[in-house]
Amino acid sequence: MGAGDLNVKKSWHPRLQKNQEKVWLQEQEAEAERKKLEELRKEREQERQMQELQRIHEAAGGKRRPERVEWMYATPASSSGPSEAELEDYLLGKKRVDKLLQGNEAQQLMRDAEPAAQPDPDEVRASRDMAIKIREDPLFAIKKQEQAMREMLMKDPTRLRQMRARVLTAMNLIRETETTIAEGMMRRTMSEAEREAKLAEMKQNAQQMTRERNAMLDRVESEERQVQEREAQERNKTQERAQWKQEGAPGRAAFLLDEQRNLWGKQSGGMDLHEHLRRSRHALEVVSDDTL
Repeated sequence: MGAGDLNVKKSWHPRLQKNQEKVWLQEQEAEAERKKLEELRKEREQERQMQELQRIHEAAGGKRRPERVEWMYATPASSSGPSEAELEDYLLGKKRVDKLLQGNEAQQLMRDAEPAAQPDPDEVRASRDMAIKIREDPLFAIKKQEQAMREMLMKDPTRLRQMRARVLTAMNLIRETETTIAEGMMRRTMSEAEREAKLAEMKQNAQQMTRERNAMLDRVESEERQVQEREAQERNKTQERAQWKQEGAPGRAAFLLDEQRNLWGKQSGGMDLHEHLRRSRHALEVVSDDTL
């Protein structure tokens, strides 16, 4: 806007120097507060790491640090005189005033009131790094988990018995597997004599099977020859029967045929013999009876 802007004269306008100063002061206060919070957080983190180191040290068998609150009642380092509790002891006669005047007890009180020596930053940093490495070590986490599982099993007898039963079952299965493998290896590594005996037995079995096969073939061939002979005999009989029908044969049948021819001879009139036999069955029967 132009130079004649009336908003510049308002108390809330951001371009005013006093408003900018207020903003800057508030930003500085916020930054200081943030720094204090960050320092406090770092102190808390350092205290937590020191406590973690102390716990690890105590877990490893180190000296346990007593947890006391004497610092709440300690005499400040700036104070040069005795405390109210000490003055009350002097009034009750529990302590001598001459020693207080000599300053021995005052020096002792000053030494007791001195702050404890701060640890070396390098040592603290090294201890903190070691604690972080131990805490982030996968093997340490696994061991810690195993220890917790072991303690839980020791507290639960039923689960412990079940676990032992499973372990025994697994061990028995492993033994059986090892035994089976050993037996298989022993069978594979048989001696030379056993191998030769096995080979001889196999050859003998093969020869026996060959003899049985040959005997079976001979038996089949013999049966086939017998069948062929029977078929040949049947064929011969059939041929003889056919030849007998064609040429005639001695005996009763031939005699009857001759008699029939003599009786009817030319009277047949060219009729078939079988037809004559059919028509003159009675005559043939009479002739048969007479001949018999």
